[in-house]
Amino acid sequence: MYSDILVLVRTTFEREILLGELMALKDSLFEPKKGPENILKDEVRVSVANIIRSKLEKGEKLESYIDGLVRTLDGLTEVKFELPKEPTEREIGLIYDWLTTNVPSGAIIAYSINPSVLGGATISHKGRYYDGSLRTILESTLKEVYSSYA
Repeated sequence: MYSDILVLVRTTFEREILLGELMALKDSLFEPKKGPENILKDEVRVSVANIIRSKLEKGEKLESYIDGLVRTLDGLTEVKFELPKEPTEREIGLIYDWLTTNVPSGAIIAYSINPSVLGGATISHKGRYYDGSLRTILESTLKEVYSSYA
């Protein structure tokens, strides 16, 4: 029901942007001077506005659509990634592609920046932790080298 709009939500940041747009739309239902169409034109991204207009044209009720979508967005599982730097759009795409093939549906990227990661990433989800950082690989290699001299 929401798959067409959920493709726009890969990260917690993107979810927050969409939630803000949805709240502005919902508020417009109770402010006749603004109205939903004005909010769609002035405060909502084009891609989101087009999807919502399409739903409305098919007879979807705006308030119930927003309420259901908000519940769905709130129910998305966050997979935490610790990255050495702010990811590019391409990197977000690569991470999300990995996520969609390795984690059950309904998961999004929650990333934080930690320069000590050096390269790679650490990943945590539902109590499981994976450290694929360059720092850990280097530390492990150095331990092996030093232990061979002992």
